Amino acid sequence: MTPYELQVGAIDAMAKFYSWRGIARKFFKGDRYYAAIRYLGKRLIRDWWRDQENRQHVEWLKAQLYSDAKELGHGVLQRVGLPAILLQDSVGRLLQRFLGELGVTVVPLAEAAAEGAARARETVDCLITPIVKRAVREREEFYANLTVVNAMLQSRWDKLPRVSFPLLDGQGPVFEPFAKIGLLFTKNLDRIRDAYKTAGAQEGLWEAV
Repeated sequence: MTPYELQVGAIDAMAKFYSWRGIARKFFKGDRYYAAIRYLGKRLIRDWWRDQENRQHVEWLKAQLYSDAKELGHGVLQRVGLPAILLQDSVGRLLQRFLGELGVTVVPLAEAAAEGAARARETVDCLITPIVKRAVREREEFYANLTVVNAMLQSRWDKLPRVSFPLLDGQGPVFEPFAKIGLLFTKNLDRIRDAYKTAGAQEGLWEAV
């Protein structure tokens, strides 16, 4: 789950636990002590939401998650390009499968490169640009090559919209970058999460649910 989902999900779960229905159930069972505890919990949640700093933090988390979709326009993209070399990596293959589950066409840009920049603009709507944030020593050469290819593609097709995709080598796939890309194509976070789980199972990264 993304930090935004975790934050809101935790608060919603607490709100359900400290609901008026739960308070009434305890009260009519004669358990007035726990009814009072739940009432105090409900007041704490209400006061938490009233705090401007807390609300701003939740809105900031939401803005971070939806930033690319807001900038590029939700639903207007159908085909994305990414460096073909990224498909040599398990995270790149996971990304390709994930987008396929969302009905998105993925174009390896090594193939589009032979057609020229003008043709590439007709082939893809945006570029996914992998950003290497950490690389283990055994993988330094691969990520160095990826960085070079990435820079070349960005310079060649600088007019195309770009979406950053952070890679943290050694950590494995992280859901949040996938969610940010998925939101370009659907507002349904449950669908995005299901696509991520299915793609990972197909790649053998985890068990099918």
